[in-house]
Amino acid sequence: PPVEWAACDTTDWPTAYPKPSKETECASIEVPLDRGDLSGATLALRVARQRASANPTGRVVFVLEGGPGGSAVFTSGMIPQALPGVLGSFDLVYVDSRGTGGSGYLGCPKQPTAQADWLACAKANAGVPLDHYLSSDNARDLEAVRVRLGYDRIHIFATSYGTRVAFEYLRLFEDKVVAGVLDGVAPPPTDLFTNSVTSGDRGVALLVSDCEADPACTAVAPNLAANLLERRAVLEQTPRPITVDGKQAYEALEDYVALLHALMRDAGWRYRVPKAIHSALAGDHTLWNLLMTEALGAKIADAASPAAPPSPPLFAPGLAGRLEPAGFGAEFSSRAVNAAVLCAEALPNSPGVAALNALFAQQLWGTKSIVDKANTCAAWAVAPLPETERQLVSSSRPLLLLSGVVDINLDPKWAKIALSKLEQAHLIEVPYAAHLPSYVPCVGKIDVQFLEADGDHSKVDDS
Repeated sequence: PPVEWAACDTTDWPTAYPKPSKETECASIEVPLDRGDLSGATLALRVARQRASANPTGRVVFVLEGGPGGSAVFTSGMIPQALPGVLGSFDLVYVDSRGTGGSGYLGCPKQPTAQADWLACAKANAGVPLDHYLSSDNARDLEAVRVRLGYDRIHIFATSYGTRVAFEYLRLFEDKVVAGVLDGVAPPPTDLFTNSVTSGDRGVALLVSDCEADPACTAVAPNLAANLLERRAVLEQTPRPITVDGKQAYEALEDYVALLHALMRDAGWRYRVPKAIHSALAGDHTLWNLLMTEALGAKIADAASPAAPPSPPLFAPGLAGRLEPAGFGAEFSSRAVNAAVLCAEALPNSPGVAALNALFAQQLWGTKSIVDKANTCAAWAVAPLPETERQLVSSSRPLLLLSGVVDINLDPKWAKIALSKLEQAHLIEVPYAAHLPSYVPCVGKIDVQFLEADGDHSKVDDS
């Protein structure tokens, strides 16, 4: 039967994501839940489409969202803005991966902020065949959607975990790809757990190094490394009284570390940290309160000191949940899918749960959320992905790889590692950019040039 398109329902939409244009249409496409049993249960995938202004062109970009657990359809208002002019030449197609968004969303009893929450989520999803919710399943779903929609070949725009699915699609269906942009590169062997455990210390080291090399930064924060440690010691000894939307609360050490993590993930916030920290140590929290307000989406202000600090402090324990992932619709991202994929595909690339816990204990700026998740992997009903499916992917397709130089979500080294097996790939490391530099306007224009040229890099101005 023909695909039945209708206007997308945007009534339940994450507030941080712009809604798509009214011309965006949505449909449901059925795929087998288990491709080893084609007569068995099926899964309805939510698919969104935006048609090219020169409709029909026959050219299409499939948008692959990150996470794992994020909804591609929810980005349908952002992508045309990030890739200016792309709809002049291409249709855009967004497929919610199985278990995410409108594709049989797998939720948790509550947003996990502690190990017990992850265990409760695993228990709640115990009856779900999670071995069929992995990257190879998502890649095969993309192929099924391509066939159903009648596109001969596709272009790919993938971000973060979406690049992992893109690699799997290239492994299985390389001949169906014209060219692709992979932003925030995560090839199959990526050790995401170690990357996340060490990201805080790595991020602070990068921030300090950048500041020390910049006279404008040292002018406002002459000794950033010492400032960061001094404020850590102050909060460890005495939590700071604040108000959150007018209600009494405290900023304690754990809040400071979690917030610093969030700020370092965003280039716009990152470069404001040195002055804010230096001023806070001098007794003026105005700039730091402003950063907290922006990151948390709640008004933070100084407060008079009450008699005794509460336990646990600020947001108890919701702060980590409000900061992850960086304020963009955390409640709409499937944490069940996230845990299942990471435990099956990323944990086997790591040194193991015990080693991760030991490594976390050595970190000064680590946050516990990723270790809590690793500690519960045994509770998730997923088998470790075989090593043969965690190898680098070889491809002759023209690909543009993008990394932000100060990205702490995904160490830029993984893009360089992936590059070694890609015959026609180019890597651009974007200065001063954090995760997903395609959202920097000049980089988005480069992406569009590359896609319009079908991957002919000689036609791209990346100067």
